[in-house]
Amino acid sequence: DRGPKWSPDGKRIVFYSDRNGRYELWSIDAQGSNLQQMTRTTGEPIWYPLWSPDGGRLLASNTNNTYVFNVGGTLPTEVAETLPPVDARLSFTARSWSPDGNWIAGLAWRDGELIPGTWVYSLEEKKYSRVTDKETDLGKDFGGGSVWMPDSRTLIISDRGGLVAIDRFTGELKEVFRPSGYAAGDPSVTADGTAIFFNAERVEGDIWMATID
Repeated sequence: DRGPKWSPDGKRIVFYSDRNGRYELWSIDAQGSNLQQMTRTTGEPIWYPLWSPDGGRLLASNTNNTYVFNVGGTLPTEVAETLPPVDARLSFTARSWSPDGNWIAGLAWRDGELIPGTWVYSLEEKKYSRVTDKETDLGKDFGGGSVWMPDSRTLIISDRGGLVAIDRFTGELKEVFRPSGYAAGDPSVTADGTAIFFNAERVEGDIWMATID
């Protein structure tokens, strides 16, 4: 059982698990009851699910594609929308769904190698933009990546041991936090945007919180 994510209403947790022999998406109540298989797929397994802001869809990726599942009907669902690749040679791995539901941020890969930068997919225009070509340290790992602020314009990413904010429209970078003696990774933003949680990457991992002025 890996990659847990809270539902937008805070009542359920989605995760991916191979408890039935292959990785699929599952969800469970916050109290640990009502376990439900959410997807039934074929081909390469999917990982790291994300809820849509309205809770009606789930997004998950593998090394080849990113998929959107409608989970408002009969479960487990076998039907998914496949997001297009960035281009003929670049695949996209999603990391964060914007609060307004219009944008998906993630990473681009070529033949299994990370392409430096943060990428954003527009669900309305169905096209990608490269927000920045600045390489992120933790983007090289499937657990890393970027997370949206509540304004659906600003992204927080892990960068060379610290955290930076990126403006989706301008590409402007602003340093948020750069620790000494450890690396800040895998950020998560509270719903009101006043605090960022992150992992402190040392010999042993810890969870820290940084307040936003």
